[in-house]
Order: sequence, then C-alpha cells, then structure tokens
Amino acid sequence: MTTGRQFRFALRSLKRDLRLGELRVLALALIVAVASVTAVGFFTDRIGRAVERQAGDVLAADMLMSSGLPISEALVKEAESVNLVTASHTRFPTVVINQQDESQLVAIKAVRGDYPLRGSVRLASMDDPATALADSVAVGGPEPGSIWVDPQLRSALALDAGDTVTLGSQEFSVTHVILFEPDRGQNFFEFAPRVMMHADDIQKAGLLGPGSRARYALLLAGDSASLEHMRDWVESNLAAEVRVQGVRDGSPQMKRALDRAQRFLGLASVVTVLLAGAAVALAVRHFAVRQADASAVMRTLGASRRDVIVWLAMRLLLVALVASIIGIVIGWFAQLVLANLLQGWFGLNLPAPGFLPPLIGSLTALTALAGFGLLPVLKAGRVNVMRVLQRDYSSMDTSSVVAMSAGLLATFAIVWLLSRDLVLSAIVVLGVVAMLAVFGLFGQLLIKLVRKVAGPRYRLSTAGLQRRSASSVIQLAAFAMGIMALLLISIVRVDLLAAWEQDLPEDAPNVFVVNIQPDQAPGFAARLDADGIETTGMYPMVRARLVRHNDEPLLGDNPTEREQRRARREYNLSFSNELPANNEITAGEWWNEDGSAPPQLSIEREWAEERGFAIGDTLTFKAAGVETTAVVSNWREVDWESFQVNFFVVATPSTLEGFPSTYVTSFHIDKDFVSATTGWVREFPGIATLDIGAIITRVKSLMDRASLAVEYVFLFTLLAGLCVLLAAVQSSQAERIRESALLRALGASHEQVRHAVIAEFAILGGIAGLLAAIFASVIAWSLSRFVFELPYHFNLWLWVLAVIGGAVGISIAGYLATRKVLHTPPVVALRHTG
Repeated sequence: MTTGRQFRFALRSLKRDLRLGELRVLALALIVAVASVTAVGFFTDRIGRAVERQAGDVLAADMLMSSGLPISEALVKEAESVNLVTASHTRFPTVVINQQDESQLVAIKAVRGDYPLRGSVRLASMDDPATALADSVAVGGPEPGSIWVDPQLRSALALDAGDTVTLGSQEFSVTHVILFEPDRGQNFFEFAPRVMMHADDIQKAGLLGPGSRARYALLLAGDSASLEHMRDWVESNLAAEVRVQGVRDGSPQMKRALDRAQRFLGLASVVTVLLAGAAVALAVRHFAVRQADASAVMRTLGASRRDVIVWLAMRLLLVALVASIIGIVIGWFAQLVLANLLQGWFGLNLPAPGFLPPLIGSLTALTALAGFGLLPVLKAGRVNVMRVLQRDYSSMDTSSVVAMSAGLLATFAIVWLLSRDLVLSAIVVLGVVAMLAVFGLFGQLLIKLVRKVAGPRYRLSTAGLQRRSASSVIQLAAFAMGIMALLLISIVRVDLLAAWEQDLPEDAPNVFVVNIQPDQAPGFAARLDADGIETTGMYPMVRARLVRHNDEPLLGDNPTEREQRRARREYNLSFSNELPANNEITAGEWWNEDGSAPPQLSIEREWAEERGFAIGDTLTFKAAGVETTAVVSNWREVDWESFQVNFFVVATPSTLEGFPSTYVTSFHIDKDFVSATTGWVREFPGIATLDIGAIITRVKSLMDRASLAVEYVFLFTLLAGLCVLLAAVQSSQAERIRESALLRALGASHEQVRHAVIAEFAILGGIAGLLAAIFASVIAWSLSRFVFELPYHFNLWLWVLAVIGGAVGISIAGYLATRKVLHTPPVVALRHTG
C-alpha cells in the first residue's frame, strides 16, 4: 500500500473514529497536555524574564560592562547595532569642599544617558531629606552644574538647600538628597558618601587626570539574545579590558533568590509534563487495545504488519497535530488571561511571549506519543489473530509497562528543557520511575490485602480488582500520579514557599555600618545601645590582597586579564575564635576557641571551589605591605540571604595580629534610615552607613511574585492531573460496562452494582493516595534538600488528606464516568460492548 493511500485510509478511519468517540479520550489528553505545557511555557517564560528584569534593578540594567579604561566607541556601536538601550556612568573618589572650607572624601558617580535603565533613583528635597518627593523618580541624573548627595554627606558637611560645594575647579549647587540608588548595593563597602553628577561636568571641573582611579561602566538593557551576543562579542574582542556582569553575577542574595524562583517555576513545568505523559500513555493503551480487533481483521484480509502499524501510527499523528494546534490556542489564551490579571493587580509589566513554548508543547505531544504509544501500536499491529478472537490482550498489558518506561526516558529531555535544571529533573523523573516500580511490585499485594480485610460486604468490589489486576495496577499508578501532583502543589505552595519566605525574616538587618575605627567601636556600640538598636555583632575587618597559593605567586608568566584583576582585588578578611552565625562547616574542622590556634583560614565553599582552593592548602595575603600565610582548615556554607555580616575568609586571630583593621556591624531598624542615622557621621567621623533595605525589599518582592506565579502555574498542573484521572477512569470503562451489564443480567440489583463500582474506585483511590503521599513526601524532601536548599517539615495532615481525599474524589469520579451504564438496560449495554 502506497503512503498516499495509507494516509487517505487513515484520514477516513480517523473521521469515523472521532464520530464514534474512540479517539476522543486520546485527543482530549493531548489537547490538555499541549495546552498545559504551552500555557506553563508561555507563562513561566514571561514571568521568568520579568522577574529577571526586575532583578536587573540591582545593576540598574540587564547587563553591566565595566573597565578601568574609558568605554570604547566600538563597544557602544556594537550594542546599539543589536537594538540595546545604553547608558553609562563613571565612578571615582575625590574630595568635596563646602562653603566653610570643610572637606570630605566622596565617591563620585557621573552619569550619562537614561540612567538608570532598570529601577529608579528616588530623591528628597534638601529641606526634608527623610520624605521622598512626589515626583521623586529620576531618570538621567542631575542637570549640568548641579549635584545630588546622599544623607550621609548632607549630615557630614551640614548642607542645606541653596548651598554650593566645590569639586575640582568648579562650584556646584546641591539640589537633592538621594534616598535610593538601585545599583548602590553592588558596592557594599564603598565607604565614601555618594555624590551624583552629570558626566559632562567631569572635564569642566578637571576631576580626572592621568593616573586617576576611575571605573567606567556601560549599562545595557534589552532582549536576552542581544545581551548574550554582547557577552560573546566582548569575550572575543575586549576580554582583556572589559568585565561583563549580569544579574546573576551581582549580589549573592539576589542570585540565590532568582535561582530559586526559576526552579520553583521549573518544577511546575516538570510535574505538568509528567502528568501529561501519563494521561497520553493511558489513552494510547486504550486506543491500541480497541484497535487490536480492526488490525486483526485487516491482516486476515491481506494487509501486512507494516501496513497495519503505519495505519495506526498515521491516525495517532493526525490526532497529535490537530490536538497540538487546539492546545496551543487554548494555552495562549489561558496564559494571556492570567498574565493580564497579574499585570493589573501588581503592576508587573510582562515581556512579550516567545516562540519556544508552542514548539515545546508540540514536541511534548509528539514525544509522548512516540515514547508511550510506539510499543502499544507495534503490539496492536502484531497481535496474534487468535488472541483477539479469544479477547486475550495480556501481551499488550506487558508492553504498556515497557512503553511507560520508554516514555519517561523520552520525556526526560523535555523535562530538562523546561526546567533547565538537571538535578531537579533527575529527582522528579527518577522519583516517578521508582513510584511506578513500587506500584508494579506492591500494587497487587495491597489489593489482595484489602480484599482480605474488607470482608464479604465488599467482596464484589474487591473481586473486580483482583480479576483485573493488570488494569487495576495501571489505574492505580495513574490515580497516584494525579494525587501526587496535587500533594506537590500543596507542599510547594504551603511548605516550601513558606520556608523560602521564612529564610528572610522580617527583622533581617537592613543597615550596615562600616569603617568603624577600633577606638570608635566601644563608643559606637554604646550609642546604638542607647538608641535601642540591637546589632548582629561587631566584626573586625582587614582589607588584603591574595598574593600566593601554596607558595606559588598568584600571577604566573603571561597572566590573563582575569588573573590580573584577581591579583589586584582586595578582599575583606575577618578573624574570630567562634564560628560566625548562619555559617555551617561543610568540610574540615573549626579551630580551638581558646585563642591558642595557629594561623588558619576558614573559606566559603563556593569561593573555594571556583578558585581551586582545597583544605590543607596555604594562602598568603598582603595588607599594608606585610604578608601573612595560613593553612586552609575548613570550608563554610554561608547563608548570604540572611543579610548578616559575612566574609569569604575568616582567620584565626593570630593570622591577622597587628594588621590595620576596622569594624563592621549590621542591624535592623524600623524607623526611617535618614532620621535614625542623623548625627552619626559628625559624632563618629569616617564611619559609613549603608541602607540595604531597598535590596531586601527587592528580594522579598521577588519571592512574593515568584510565589504568586507558582500558584497560577500549578493551576495548569491541576488540569493535567484531572486529565490523568479522567483517562484512567475511561481506560477501563468498556470493561466495566460489560461487567456491570453481566451482573445485572445475572440478577444483581442496581444498588448493588452502584455500591460495588463506588467501593472499587474508593479502594483504588485510598491505596493510590497512600502511595502518592509516600512518594510526594520523598520527592518534596529531596527537592527541598538538594535543589532549593530549604528545610523540610513532615506534614501528617497531607497523608490523611491524600488517603481520604483519594478515596472520596476517585470514587465520585468513577461513579460519574459509569453512571450512564448503570441506567442502561443490560441487553443494550452488552450489545454495545460486544
């Protein structure tokens, strides 16, 4: 038979099957699968990019390119050629002098263009620095000839409205106080107060000359493809002089929050794909069993096995194509409605949808059909004619188990593509595989146990489960997967998201005070105590450069620009006999706390792994022209999201004894930052107060919006779970119809048959709920421990809800799916099933 004739034959058969309803369950499963995956893909893609764009506030851009040399015109032109919006700023230290000839070291930021590209600079008037102006959101920086200052400088130089200050050879009017600067958090230990000015005033005032210590930055904003192009372009052309920094390269707190947000959204996509695959697998198995008769007839009429298999495969392919189109349309409108709601309620501007989600949705349908449907179709095409006449489909049941395994392997690639997280994908997929294996091993044993315990009242129900053992186990697996999805929804929404939010407590430190001199530390601590401010502790800090690793100079022959930058970088070291709070030893041991420990170092784990430092290595630091060498004795896991004072390197006191040091502390204040810190700078000259409350607010906002997105995304996962339940119930509907008709023909009453059906589904639902609770708890623990790095708390109520809810919910669903049969005369039902 030619391909064209096979296609026309398959098309005619498809039309007839759809009219008769044989492929409707399969089509519905595919439509729900594609719609769910597409909607989740659209929504997570838009939410993910919006969340990442919001996180870009930390950089005031989507990408930052910085250099110790002026930004080249070639770099700017390349960015503009790929339609990226640009702005720039230059940072350098200098001295400002007020009208009373008082001077103060300041950190200048000279901006140009539409700075900031992400986030906003919020201003206050000089008369009332604690209250933001009504039109406080500023774009583009100060006008030429004027400057903005932060509250610390206003207090230090006693500046008032209308005052002027001298910078270089020019005088500037001070017009506003900076309440918030989006990218100030990138430089926690930029001690000097901020002065913001227009970039054109640098040359006029003669502020930068040969050898000036300036840092030039180009800010970029736009689509991710163009940003990645710029990253590649810089690495190919300017890697030696330009450092590229993305959102994830910024603060550790924002990086971890962003990673967790995308992992939560990825989990929603993963569960949806697995449920969609289970629904398709059940529907394809039902389709293959129903087509075995027709395949046998075709073979008796002379068709080859190949012709029969191609005929069946073409029909499935046509269903998949039609279902994909319908599912993509439904998914588009579903995400559009939810995106508009989210946008309207929370003012979150979502980027336009991408083209990848529809492709992934269609690929999901085709891959699920290939993985879950190939073996049943092959088996249907090759089934022995005599077995069909004898109504023996046991060989096809065995192939369903193999098909499920093949489907999970085929779906793994899509799961990884959706989540972009290999660990998360492996945990979920392997968890489901293990769950299906347990169903195969213990499903029948549990059914037998229930039959013994149930007694004679439920003998009719348990006999049906025992008689259809293979079919019952398959339905049990499908029901358990659907219930497990609902349990994961509850665990993620309630437990894991709550644990994430609790990871950043309400009283997290929102103020850092740095550059506290040793002789100022007692007095400053007393001042904080008098103001009722409780600190997280006063920690010594030494600025030092890493110069040698295992007695080998950090700079070898012909060092790269990156190696040179690392060699020039100064690190903040601290020393203590006690393990810092919110730190955990992951390798090695902490030293003696009695002060007798020799020179040793404790280093942050990720920092050590990135640089190849191992326990037992020696590191040499240089500070104030003096070198000190110590042995790495342990690695620490640092909770950066706690916003406590943390260090990459902590040493024993003997390691840094005699080195010049300052102190740093952090604390939480509820009142306004400006009013709370007024007078501190004049009372304790040289200290720098840093308000990181805005950064904490951004992280909390990221958590809230990610939590809301997860809740909405799991609505689609719920639909996929309901589709699994529907496919599982309908997969055995024909067999149940025949059994019910036979029972009624043999004298069973309508009430007896109805009670038997309800009890049978309730038993399946209760067992499925128990198994689902076990595996949902295991998977949730694994995700919280190894993926989200959050504490997991066992919830007994979820188990109770799973067993009772599974029994009640599935018994209702099973009764609704078969209630028409109960009201159909047995003769009609037997004639129909025959």
